[in-house]
Amino acid sequence: MSKYGSDGLITRLDFELTEWRYAFPTSLKNINLPDFNEDNGHFAPAIASVLLFYFSTLILLRQPFIRRTASRSSSTSQQICASAATRGIQALLFSFIS
Repeated sequence: MSKYGSDGLITRLDFELTEWRYAFPTSLKNINLPDFNEDNGHFAPAIASVLLFYFSTLILLRQPFIRRTASRSSSTSQQICASAATRGIQALLFSFIS
């Protein structure tokens, strides 16, 4: 196990987070929550907060791997962090604009 955890553990946690994320809209649709329409980016502030926690967790999970020497793992982690930051900000902004 390395200083930041094993790649296998990180991959598993990333996979489980991704599974949760893709089940999240289905769960919300099943309870007919009116303030959620992911297709047009409409989120109630409470939902945007949950999504922001998800994106923050992805960043916290992957961020330590960016500090390693240049490698495929570092590049992938950097892309995941950048995407999570962008999508988290979009979810937050759209929750207040809509």
